[in-house]
Amino acid sequence: MRRYSTMIEKVLRRHQFWQQKNGDQKIYMKHSTSLGGIYVIVKHTKALVWIPELRICREFTRASQLERFLTTIENHIEMLP
Repeated sequence: MRRYSTMIEKVLRRHQFWQQKNGDQKIYMKHSTSLGGIYVIVKHTKALVWIPELRICREFTRASQLERFLTTIENHIEMLP
């Protein structure tokens, strides 16, 4: 079983994000047919979420905030035709 380094990374894996190899930087990505790419850069205890299609860029310092945001985005995607 893989050990997660932060709660933020655990939340990302729960929402089917996959880590991309990019040197020392931790970047997670998920693709949606309606939104395109959703990117998250993890730095220590912070997560920077970037959704180019919606022009959203938000920073989170708590896993619970990130969880709520990702759930809201996923619910929004389900409502789209």
